[in-house]
Amino acid sequence: MSSVKNKKVLARLAWARIRAEKGRTGLAIFAIILTALMLSAIFTLLFGANQAMENDQFRQVGSTAHGELKNLSNEELSRLQSSPAFEETGLRVIAGLAVNPGLEKTQVEVSYMDDQAAQWSFIKPTRGHLPQAKTKEIALDEEVLKNLGLPADLGSPIPLDIHIGKSTIRETFTLSGTFPHEDKVLAYQALIAKDQVSQLLEKAHLPEDESLGLGKNQLSVKLRSARHIEDSLQEAIQAAGYQSSQPDQADFIDYGVNWGYTQSKLSQMDDPIVAFGLLFILLAVIACSGLVIYHIFLFSVSDDIRFYGLLKTIGTTPRQLRRLVHLKALFLALAGILPGLVAGWLIGSLCLPKLLSLIQLDLDFTLVADPLIFLMAFLFTLATVYLATIGPGRLAAKAAPIEAVKFQDLHLSAKRRFRSRPLSAGRLGLIQVRSHRKRLLLTALSLALTLWLFTNAVNLSNSFSEDKYLSKIPTDFVIADARLFVPASSHTAPALTDQDIQAIQPFLPQESWGAVYLPSHSASEQLPAKDLRRIYKENYGYSDEDLKAYLKDVSTDGQAASPIQLYGMTNFTLQKAQVLEGDLAPLADPEQKAIAAIIRLDDYDQPIEKSHRLRTGDQVQVCLGPPDGARFESYTVCATLALPYSLTARYQFAEGYVLDAAALQKADPSAQVQLLAFDAPKKDQRDIEDGLKRLSATTALGYESKAGARADFIRLQKTLSLFTGLIVAVMATIALANYINTVLTGLLVRRREFALLQAVGMTKKQVYQMVVTENLLTLGLAIALAFFGLLASNRLITEAVNGAVWFADWQASLVPLLYVLPFFLAIALLLPLFGLRRQRESLMAILKKTS
Repeated sequence: MSSVKNKKVLARLAWARIRAEKGRTGLAIFAIILTALMLSAIFTLLFGANQAMENDQFRQVGSTAHGELKNLSNEELSRLQSSPAFEETGLRVIAGLAVNPGLEKTQVEVSYMDDQAAQWSFIKPTRGHLPQAKTKEIALDEEVLKNLGLPADLGSPIPLDIHIGKSTIRETFTLSGTFPHEDKVLAYQALIAKDQVSQLLEKAHLPEDESLGLGKNQLSVKLRSARHIEDSLQEAIQAAGYQSSQPDQADFIDYGVNWGYTQSKLSQMDDPIVAFGLLFILLAVIACSGLVIYHIFLFSVSDDIRFYGLLKTIGTTPRQLRRLVHLKALFLALAGILPGLVAGWLIGSLCLPKLLSLIQLDLDFTLVADPLIFLMAFLFTLATVYLATIGPGRLAAKAAPIEAVKFQDLHLSAKRRFRSRPLSAGRLGLIQVRSHRKRLLLTALSLALTLWLFTNAVNLSNSFSEDKYLSKIPTDFVIADARLFVPASSHTAPALTDQDIQAIQPFLPQESWGAVYLPSHSASEQLPAKDLRRIYKENYGYSDEDLKAYLKDVSTDGQAASPIQLYGMTNFTLQKAQVLEGDLAPLADPEQKAIAAIIRLDDYDQPIEKSHRLRTGDQVQVCLGPPDGARFESYTVCATLALPYSLTARYQFAEGYVLDAAALQKADPSAQVQLLAFDAPKKDQRDIEDGLKRLSATTALGYESKAGARADFIRLQKTLSLFTGLIVAVMATIALANYINTVLTGLLVRRREFALLQAVGMTKKQVYQMVVTENLLTLGLAIALAFFGLLASNRLITEAVNGAVWFADWQASLVPLLYVLPFFLAIALLLPLFGLRRQRESLMAILKKTS
């Protein structure tokens, strides 16, 4: 046979078939529009939500820079600033913290920033300007001025008490500008000239080996791309002649990566669950939508098999027949994708503000029609359509001319004749299902996949445990000096005074409260110098030069004194600790001289073994009291335990120990109360919360409550539930659309079969019963497959979810299946009735048209 190579003829033939098949064409275009709409809406929501979350995270980080190179000397700054890897750089030099009265509850950083660093740090003066070089000007956050109680008049004097190292310097500046505070930025800024920073550090006599980075150059950088930020920083450091892997070497450069950039987090794959989750959602949409389109084209090719067979008789090749099917799909895709993209973007744009408001994010940017959204949705939709038509294209290519003439959609198995029983409409439906096993299996699998996804998405939204989240907050209230709750100043928080305790006393219940004490002076332990060196190298990354300061007083027998964090805890607070090994009872016995060692836990409550060198039964020499009367005493470790973060000093610089409060007060009579913690009946918690708010507003006290943590959990739960809800909605839409399209397409392409059955005596009611039987059997098989799939995957999903989210508690349930079952039953029962009643043509007209 001759091969027809005229591509224009195939295109015209494909277009002619589209116009001739108006019903199936409409269904196919609708399925493509729905696919494009869902993909476009998903990409719009993802792009918009990602941009909003990035902006929110930038404020938490305090900068939009890609990264920061820390503690640079002037020579290192000069070499790195000129690196071709950086598109832009910004410089910051920190002097210290402002500690004026009124600033106890805020972290006010006094530093120099150039224009670029200030811009990246959300500092935009609304009045005045940033400080000029060689002046005593200062630009202040408006909230800082308000807390200081000073006028916002430009040129007015601003006295500041600046804590630098171990000194507090008082200096007066002239106000040159003010800027508003961004709500979610944690630190407040006071900007001065660079030469003023140098003068302040000279007055404070700051040692050269100061470890907090005061007076050192902090270089913020932006790269050409936000992908692979950490790798790019490491390469830039290496290209400049330095290294970033060995802190104890002289050429070491430390750096930080802005974790707010989503691209960087995904490229590093530190959280593969997120990346694979997004990929899984896209693949699920493509697979489920592709099955819808696949069914439509499969039914279309099956119904037109005689047409394709006749084309073969006139010389059309299998390759051209496949091309014909793909051309039909392409024309339909071009007709359906554009309206789907526009509708999806509009729906996503309308839903985005509501989505962001639910998760308490601001739409502080203008959502534009990003070409990347449309391009990705277009390509994914086009790929979905192409993949969905591969199977039907192959079926058309295999059509044999002789068999095509004999083809009928309805046929009975030759192996069973059913002569002994009457052929009812229900049994005929069963025979029809058996005769088209492949179609049945594909339809049932597509439905089962969407039902499985829908059920697991609903289960995921119900699997975030408030109890597990709040388990890290062991008491209802914690009260201390407000500085304890500010990360940068927690180490400077003073103890509670007698006046503070007297003010707190009315809120304390009779029994369920306790205290955490700290020594009046720094406590230390005596240990072998080699152990000290190992601890500070392994746990804290100290270099040999850093350790020299800690090894000044090494005795001849190789022992060294090292600072420790020591807590004295009453029985109530001790009960909130998690005992890992041993027994806490000996702590209360003054004769046993017992002490407990603190082991840190990770986010999943797993002990970090190397966080302490001692275990139960070991001996430790502890030094307590003022320098003139301090002495070492021997204690026995009776237990290892993990302390809740809320009952600690909120920072850690060394190994930690716990004594009974009475034992600490006996060894150090001047020991001070760091914080008070207590539980309260639920009915009184709101009144106590209101009272503590009033108390903290008029004093230097601050507090934390379980109610505040519960509010944080609700916000986080809303965020996670919203995204899982989006997945649920997409999966439910796909499932219903898939089933509707399958039923409607079957009704359209089987018109000849129904006409033949009615011609030999079947009534419309019997035809309806047959179709309903087929639908119910398909639906039953889909539910069975989904059920077994849920059972088979439950253990794997449980381990994955509970391992990825520390406060997750996977709740497997089959109830979500019951949510959608009525909808599927309604479609199975009502859609055939609607489709058969709308058949207005006579039987002869249908038979003539399809012959």
